Amino acid sequence: MGLSAIGRPSNTGGAAHLAALCATMDVIVVGENDGRLVEGKGIQVPGQDGAESVATSLAQQWDRAVKVTMPPRPLKDIRQWFNARVADSNDQELCGQRGTELLEYLHAGVREVKPPPPQLDIQIDRKPNRTKITVTARVNGHIVHVDELSPASDRRRKDFAKQVVAKEPRLTEDAVEKSLLKTISEPDETITPPVAPTRESLLEACDEKTQQFLDETPAEIIDQAEALLLNPNLLNVVQDHLVLVGVVGEAELAFTTYLIGVSRLLPAPDLPLAGIAQGMSSTGKSYVMDRVSTLFPPEAILKATDITAQALFYMPKGALMHRWVVAGERPRVQDDERAEATRALREMIASGCLSKAVTMKLQGALQTVRLEQFGPIAYTESTTLTKIFDEDANRCVILQTDESSAQTRRIMKAKAYLETQQAPDVSPIQAVHHAMQRLLMRVRVQVPFAELLADALPAERPEARRAFNHTLALIKSVALLHQRQRVTARLSHGDVVQATPVDYRIAKRLLEGPLSRSLGGSIPVAVANLGRRLSSGYGGEVFTTAQAVKDDPVLKHRGKMNEYLNTLEFAGVVNQVEPSRGSKPASWKVIGEVPASGANWLPDPDVLEERRV
Repeated sequence: MGLSAIGRPSNTGGAAHLAALCATMDVIVVGENDGRLVEGKGIQVPGQDGAESVATSLAQQWDRAVKVTMPPRPLKDIRQWFNARVADSNDQELCGQRGTELLEYLHAGVREVKPPPPQLDIQIDRKPNRTKITVTARVNGHIVHVDELSPASDRRRKDFAKQVVAKEPRLTEDAVEKSLLKTISEPDETITPPVAPTRESLLEACDEKTQQFLDETPAEIIDQAEALLLNPNLLNVVQDHLVLVGVVGEAELAFTTYLIGVSRLLPAPDLPLAGIAQGMSSTGKSYVMDRVSTLFPPEAILKATDITAQALFYMPKGALMHRWVVAGERPRVQDDERAEATRALREMIASGCLSKAVTMKLQGALQTVRLEQFGPIAYTESTTLTKIFDEDANRCVILQTDESSAQTRRIMKAKAYLETQQAPDVSPIQAVHHAMQRLLMRVRVQVPFAELLADALPAERPEARRAFNHTLALIKSVALLHQRQRVTARLSHGDVVQATPVDYRIAKRLLEGPLSRSLGGSIPVAVANLGRRLSSGYGGEVFTTAQAVKDDPVLKHRGKMNEYLNTLEFAGVVNQVEPSRGSKPASWKVIGEVPASGANWLPDPDVLEERRV
């Protein structure tokens, strides 16, 4: 008939496609005369209802009137009308005539379905302790304007109304402003205290996410991870993999850092480990932590180069539970303000949770709301400082970088090797470790020889209390990593495994240096090395700070030299003969021996085993 037509599969089907296809066309929606008697509902005409529905949908989407009509009665549809008037569909002239007749009939009987009037919805977002509000205007469900204004400002309200009308001319400024005022005057119920999730529900959500990651992991990766957990040489393999992902030297620092990351899974009442790596600038402290962290899945790590005093409180609920927080380098400024900034972090490390009461405006009135953040967390950071806040140092295992010339040579040779060789692809190793960490359960670890350790540690200094906790936590971290080798049955969260003297032997080797620095009898390795160089270079002769900086082959920073000399003076190695005055540097003299780098505060594992027997 020479007419453009679109047939649809059902009386309402295809409306969304029609809106896109015919947006610029003059459209007539034609229904069907398919009435039938339905018991209890009378005569139903689905073809007419569908035509009305499609026309209404198009009018709303196009924001203009759409024509709708029906075929001539009693014919059911256009096909019947055509067949009754055209005997031979090959007669193009006759078909064209019938098309003209049909189009005239349809135009004569059309009625217009107009788009619905614009539905204005004003929403207000009020923030605690702020006079301004955020106002969002929606028309027919679509956002047309968003602004921040003071509800008491008549000018700002009128300006808001103008902006809305500019984008939706069918509205009036008066109507928009009235709607805005009505919404503003409604009770302030936009801020309501959320229903606080429990620790158990948050852990369940965390476990579900972990299982989802495991389900998406290839089967061969899971098999390799499970084989690694059952490998009797698990710890040796881990240390080999640390080298492969880029750690050069620094075996003890890297492995201790790895076990700190594992300790994040220790369940309450146990607390994970925290560590601070000390060392001179450019000795690779942060680099080692970064490379070790690549063996942990992303959801187990929180990397933050800086953490403000309030940041932990306002993280999503549960975001810190059993996470390893890998922080950046500690600021050099050590004052009361910085100590306050790290207080929340200390509380999370020490107790495994945070709690704070804050004042918020709820339902039009100021109310006290308790903010809680569940842990626990494992924690690591680095620093060039030799003296750290006692509150922070007591909660952390103080680790040291290797500042020897041999380590410097190893690093330079490793970099030189990569200049001529392509770095190996370590992503398969990382994928296996990620799966392995996800397979580990939060098991409770019992240390049957804990009482013997308590008797062996010195009790002269209060710091021994936390040093004992560090020792137990590291033993438990080693045992937790071996959980598949301690229990043959299928493990679940909360099951119990036993620590062994082998776990203690590993922990003792890694903690000898850190505990000696915590409980006395030792100073940082870099400071001790400087003391030996000064003793060898000057003997009992007096020397100045400037002279030491000039002559020392390693330490070329005057401020750092003063810091190290002060530490050596506190340890009784040097004595300040004359303080600095103006441009004249301080003078010093070596008066004692450098303390041993590692005092044996922990008993020998063999002796411990004999006492157990």
